[in-house]
Amino acid sequence: MGSAFHRQPPLILVVEDEPGLQEIMALNLESNGYDVVTAGDGIEALRKFDEEQPDLVTLDLNVPGVSGFRLLQLFKRDRASV
Repeated sequence: MGSAFHRQPPLILVVEDEPGLQEIMALNLESNGYDVVTAGDGIEALRKFDEEQPDLVTLDLNVPGVSGFRLLQLFKRDRASV
């Protein structure tokens, strides 16, 4: 049986507008073997979601630009696996 992820290591999109927390999350994930891309606001998150097609998203619900709840709706519309 194959992995649910389509690449190894899996790619995680971290959406967080506080730079320090974003950096800690990214470093922690990378040190555990994941590839990581980050976004600091909702607009950047949408762009990176479309460009990078991450396997997993960690999402701050209170990011500027587009709310985290709206991002969830848009991600689900674009990819049923989110």
